[in-house]
Amino acid sequence: MITELWTKNNTITLRTSMSHIMKYKHLLKWKNSESILEVGCGDGTNAKQVILPILPKDYKEFHISDKEPNFVKYIERNVTIPKLKVFKQDVVEDEVPKELENRFDHIFGFFFLHMLMDPRKALVNIHKMLKPGGQTFFNFFEYTPINKIMQNMAIHPKWGKYEHKENAYCYHENPLEAYTQDFIAAGFKDAIYNTEKETWEFDEGPEWENLLVSVNSVLSELPESDKEEYIRDYVEYCRSVGPTKVKTADGKWIRKFDRNMFVVVANKT
Repeated sequence: MITELWTKNNTITLRTSMSHIMKYKHLLKWKNSESILEVGCGDGTNAKQVILPILPKDYKEFHISDKEPNFVKYIERNVTIPKLKVFKQDVVEDEVPKELENRFDHIFGFFFLHMLMDPRKALVNIHKMLKPGGQTFFNFFEYTPINKIMQNMAIHPKWGKYEHKENAYCYHENPLEAYTQDFIAAGFKDAIYNTEKETWEFDEGPEWENLLVSVNSVLSELPESDKEEYIRDYVEYCRSVGPTKVKTADGKWIRKFDRNMFVVVANKT
């Protein structure tokens, strides 16, 4: 379910990632015979439409990983990229396999870091997997759009028993400073931090609701018998505390997100 919803409704995240990579790709320094990794790859759309077009033609290997098994299955059935290998394991929150240490020239992560409870652990692992002189490219939210929604679900009389995780710095006064310290602690002494103000607008309807449902990790823990009721309650919270409902000049109602995103290019010196 999550895979299908994300695949059908992630157009705006794809467009945002394309915008960021085009704006900051001049910061990426390529070598011959590159080894590439994308972490938290989702359905593989970013790999194919955002990363692949900017890769040098002589790249050696392209690896992608996601801890969601259904995403892995979807990619194996639907995504065709030359020299592609899909990891069926979490390479950022678990221990790094020995064969991946000092393996990659570039590691990408789109709409990924803000989803983690321990971004520092992930960055330590990413630093281990980079070759000396390798680079990372990340974009991630300052505060995710679902923070308030998850807070409400966490105290719901029926659904509160499930762990509604919020991102690591959802209550931090200065998330960029917190993330910066994580990059430094992981070993990235040379990094460029950029802030992009993003405004997303959706027609009043199911697209934005389905997008927010698709990034709810609790769904994968629920028994099938509860999912329909849970989604109904979750969507009600989305409508009440989610993106702002505004009326346009022509009298049309839309849902509007205003969020800062960070784009970070970090080097393993």
